[in-house]
Amino acid sequence: ELLSRLPGINIRPSGGLGTLTGFSLRGAPQAYVAVRIDGIDVADPSNTKSQYDFGYLAMGGLTRIEVTPGSQTALFGANAVGGAINLTSRTATEDGWAHYLDAEAGAYETLRLSYGLTYRDDRGDMALTYSHVQTEGFSAIDNPGFTEADGYTGNRLAVNGGISFDSGLRLGFAG
Repeated sequence: ELLSRLPGINIRPSGGLGTLTGFSLRGAPQAYVAVRIDGIDVADPSNTKSQYDFGYLAMGGLTRIEVTPGSQTALFGANAVGGAINLTSRTATEDGWAHYLDAEAGAYETLRLSYGLTYRDDRGDMALTYSHVQTEGFSAIDNPGFTEADGYTGNRLAVNGGISFDSGLRLGFAG
């Protein structure tokens, strides 16, 4: 929803949640736009054109979306000729333990839940986020006689953090 409001991005869902969702960035098809979540390339390598499908992403727990159009994204690889989209998960922003809970309900019995747990001290930090989305959906085919609802259930677990050493070295991880 947020990406569709940005200039230069065209989102093309083929139905409700969980259905194939194509996009283009300033005219470049999604096969030429690198997508990363917490720095990890999430393109589907089993596809003939390695690209990411936003239709399956449970967005809970994401704190930042960066969109970089154009060829200045070459450092992201050959599939980033048209640009790059970088999604960042929640990280620890305050000392000690913190809990986050988000909940949404909507049409077609849609429910989105997200729970986050973070910890930070002077030596390191970690964040764990679980997101769940489910919907009864609606029929993606708009013809009489096709009334089967296209339901969807999706889950996302994200973990990230790092530890700092006295030498100034910091080791981080994300998954």
